[in-house]
Amino acid sequence: MKLPPLRGIILDMDGVLVDSEPFICEAAIRMFQQTYGIEVHKEDFVPFVGAGEDRFIGGVGEKYGITLTLPRDKERTYAIYLDLIQGALHPLPGAGEFVRAGRLRGYKLALATVENSRIDATRKLRSLVVVEPPSLPETAEYPLRTYNLSTLLA
Repeated sequence: MKLPPLRGIILDMDGVLVDSEPFICEAAIRMFQQTYGIEVHKEDFVPFVGAGEDRFIGGVGEKYGITLTLPRDKERTYAIYLDLIQGALHPLPGAGEFVRAGRLRGYKLALATVENSRIDATRKLRSLVVVEPPSLPETAEYPLRTYNLSTLLA
């Protein structure tokens, strides 16, 4: 069975393009300190990685006997997170090259995100803006060809 040609690539943000886990973890640690006055640790979040945003911070809250106030606590965590990633969130090695290669081959590229992290994904992308050189030649070929042709005929 012959497969149809590849026309596009759907990418996930975390773990594919960027590693934002250390930043969201630090943001949640600060949220717990500022909001509840308790010190939680990076290791507390490990069992909840990949379980969704609410469970990521809610599971740690449960461990310390805290019932979170959602969405307030999640919004506070993301406000801190957005401050932390400014100028510090960078593409994973090879991510930029992979995206550029896909674009050069004419593939349609899309970003997949889950839960209510669409805004989060948009903000991550804004912090990752990569200025690329134009893919068009820097010199115009048409005038150069006309010049070459005119010098041959002269």
